Amino acid sequence: MGRKTWLYVALIFSLAIILISKNKVNALFAWKYPPLNTLVVTEYFSQDIAFLTQGTHRAAADLAYVQLLQYYGDYRNYYPPGHPIHKEPYCADDHSHHGHHHQDSPTSYENIPKTQSFLRLYELGRRILRLDPFFNGSALEVGGSLGFNVKRPGEALDFLKEAIALDPSYHRYRLYIAAILYRNEGEDQKLIRVLDEAIMHSDCPPLLENILANLHKKNKNFVRAGEIYVHMIKTVSSKSDRDTAQNNLISLLQDHPDIVPAIEPLLQG
Repeated sequence: MGRKTWLYVALIFSLAIILISKNKVNALFAWKYPPLNTLVVTEYFSQDIAFLTQGTHRAAADLAYVQLLQYYGDYRNYYPPGHPIHKEPYCADDHSHHGHHHQDSPTSYENIPKTQSFLRLYELGRRILRLDPFFNGSALEVGGSLGFNVKRPGEALDFLKEAIALDPSYHRYRLYIAAILYRNEGEDQKLIRVLDEAIMHSDCPPLLENILANLHKKNKNFVRAGEIYVHMIKTVSSKSDRDTAQNNLISLLQDHPDIVPAIEPLLQG
């Protein structure tokens, strides 16, 4: 067999290996993204389809996440549908759901149960989940907000179970499920252990870190609460969350000056 013949054989053999490998990879990841007919239909459906027909799942999920943040950041959505406040124009400087009363609102923010706030959070979170089930940070935020902030643990557990079904390799979903269950059962010590593990990961939402700090304060473990605030100041990406952690730490040190020697080295490190 001549040199050219060997080259042809080697080329054909290489192509066969490439094709076989490609088929195996395709078979392995055939389940990767949910089919189009399982997308969550919202007012953004045509936008989602436009992205997915180009194969850009992460870009679709990124934009959907931005739109979810816009929804969650609009104080009017704290109020249930049909409330008169929804007829008002959005005011970017007024954040009622962060504790400020809207001056023209006929109903006080405090009179609206948290369980009735941000009623589309579950729907918009599932939209992102179906666009890109590997956008894990978004799923953790939505699950944590449903379970701890708006206090709808049923929705939170359903959401996180769906996230597990779509990406079973991401174990931190199970961590959040445990945290929500312990919170519902009043198992503070078990909840503390779970959240202590959760905050070691960079994608842990600040909401859960604040909950953990409050639990430690409730149990009079003020040094540990201070450590958590320092951790937030150093690691949280959002400036507003860092500022909140700094203010909480200042208040904690003012109320318990005896813990200053334990906290001061952490701030300098």
